[in-house]
Amino acid sequence: MNIPKLRFKEFTDEWNYEIFDNIIDIRSKSYNPNNNINYKCIELENINQGAGTINGYFNSCEQKSTKNIFYKNEVLFGKLRPYLKKYWYATFDGVCSSEIWVAKSKSSEKITNKFILYIFQTNYFLQLCNLSTGSKMPRADWDFIKEHFFAIPTLKEQDKIVRFLSLLDKKIELQTRKIEALKLFKKGLFDTQLEKNEKELIMFDDFLDEVVEKTTIQNQYPILSSTSKGLFLQSDYFNKHASSENNIGYKILKRNQLVLSPQNLWLGNININNKFNILILSLSYKVYNINIKKIDLNYFNYWIKTPKALYSYLVSSEQGASIVRRNLNTEMFNQISLKVPNLKKQHILGNKIYQFDLKINLEKEMLKQLYKLKKGLMQNMFI
Repeated sequence: MNIPKLRFKEFTDEWNYEIFDNIIDIRSKSYNPNNNINYKCIELENINQGAGTINGYFNSCEQKSTKNIFYKNEVLFGKLRPYLKKYWYATFDGVCSSEIWVAKSKSSEKITNKFILYIFQTNYFLQLCNLSTGSKMPRADWDFIKEHFFAIPTLKEQDKIVRFLSLLDKKIELQTRKIEALKLFKKGLFDTQLEKNEKELIMFDDFLDEVVEKTTIQNQYPILSSTSKGLFLQSDYFNKHASSENNIGYKILKRNQLVLSPQNLWLGNININNKFNILILSLSYKVYNINIKKIDLNYFNYWIKTPKALYSYLVSSEQGASIVRRNLNTEMFNQISLKVPNLKKQHILGNKIYQFDLKINLEKEMLKQLYKLKKGLMQNMFI
């Protein structure tokens, strides 16, 4: 029978299969920058990944690239790299990048726009997107997707599902805002305290020592990915294992060591390993021991992501072969200096920072569980 595993008890009818092309309109209405309408412009980067929300840093609409008009209550979906899950239910009229689909219902008697929003989040739809893409620059192809079937319930059941999932989305949004507010509060609080307590001037060369320890057997330890957002197991970050790759001779990273990417340091790709005991990473990274007799780990872990630190990395990096990549000048990196209080005060501030991070990580875990709950519900609430 065409019924989902999980549904509201008042509904018993089977769901009907419909071809996507019969129920969803993916339209393109080009924007004319000379029409004197002050539209907000949504680019792909304006849509937050997997959150159904947007950020407010809108670009000017006066650009040569193709823009499509969208209207309030229509659905936007990023067709470029669809696995990023960039979707948004429009709350105003505007224009968007041609890399974003503008979708709406073809028949208000069969499906609502809000239900389309959740169809776009189902595993089945995302699998179709991935099947339709190319390999070099994954871009979903509606001509391929539109010929496939999807099961939909009555409008009443659609409305019940939408209202239920919307409440869960609201919880996710509020939890996300709570985390961002804690981050901002932490930044304001500790930036001020760091400046107040600055005294002694020390250089990286005073307390950092580069180490090179390499693996001798295949898959000796788990593989790490270091990013500007932190450290992740490669199996989690890329959702795959790299055991088929030859990782003999990879660098070893131990707990409380510093790791950085020489090409992407200026973007903030620098971290202290305070999460894992021992891992391995590619030879492109640099690994350092930190002299804890001269600097507190928690204090330094916060400092390496401050604007002062990022500016120092930029100055120490020279233009590479591309705009994104820059080559680290190791000698200049070693001469980066920072003002610090005595070690006792560093410990006090570092411990406060650590406790604050524990609070933020707890809230992140709660957000992770909300996403997990939504994923499980959607797997069972749709056919």
